[in-house]
Amino acid sequence: VTLNKQPTAPGEIWHPSVIKLSVDHVTEGTVGYIYCDLFERKDKIPHDCHFTIQCSRRLADGSSQLPIVVLHVNIPPSTDPNVPTLLTLGLVENLFHEFGHAMHSALARTRYQHASGTRCQTDIAEIPSQWMEYFVYEPRVVKLFARHYQTGQTIPDELLQRLHLAQNCFQAHRTQVQVACAMFDHEFHGPYPLTQSYDQLYSSLLTKHTSLPYISSTHPYLKFYHLVDYGARFSSYIIARSIATKIWHDQFLKDPLSKTTGEQFRKNFLQWGGEREPNELVGNVFSSTQKLTIDHMTKAITDEIKENAQQRDSLFK
Repeated sequence: VTLNKQPTAPGEIWHPSVIKLSVDHVTEGTVGYIYCDLFERKDKIPHDCHFTIQCSRRLADGSSQLPIVVLHVNIPPSTDPNVPTLLTLGLVENLFHEFGHAMHSALARTRYQHASGTRCQTDIAEIPSQWMEYFVYEPRVVKLFARHYQTGQTIPDELLQRLHLAQNCFQAHRTQVQVACAMFDHEFHGPYPLTQSYDQLYSSLLTKHTSLPYISSTHPYLKFYHLVDYGARFSSYIIARSIATKIWHDQFLKDPLSKTTGEQFRKNFLQWGGEREPNELVGNVFSSTQKLTIDHMTKAITDEIKENAQQRDSLFK
């Protein structure tokens, strides 16, 4: 598919900076629309997200209603009229993450709108977003869009690799903390009352699952907002991450711009939303003959951590 900027009718967009894109397939024509609301402003929700205006669904005549979605991020605009808005790699990574969600919804082809796109089981909702993050540090992709605004030069491959390895410098520790937080989330939403205080529970989980001890009286769980809006489901992040990691390394690392691989991912996973069972969708992505196991998922993460550590040791020695 390609993304093409489209004109807007009077009153169609809610701010002059909003850009309308059509999602166009080479044989199927326009399959959806994305409104990109990219820049930070005072009257705007400060959280980065994506949301749907119109979901995919099958109409009475057998055709599909085209999805219309919004990509909503908060990029600080340039305050210098002589300098365009510049993005850090962190902002680009966040943009790609939310774009993964937007494409999940924009490429949906479901019978019912309530099962369209990201309206799926939580364990697979974060797969497209975390998969898209891999493209941010892929030189073959970055060369297509990231250039110095004055010289037109692209980021050197070695510099991009260094930035990526530095970004993942504490990847193992972050994974350990994520596991501990997922366990805390499950305990927190388990049988009531808890057999331990929150402090005792969090401390015991950090001791068991991470390499660094809990610092008393810091109460980090008070800032763990996922306990509310992702209650008993925080483990979905690491589940989705393990699957996204395996998808990237098994299918996209060799050729991240392969139209064939991308089309297969769309037909086997993205277009179905929540209309099929997660096990079936994930199984179709890899192989109908190989069932994805917890060992495969764990190995995908640990292998990546080890590979990044080896590359970092070699590069920074």
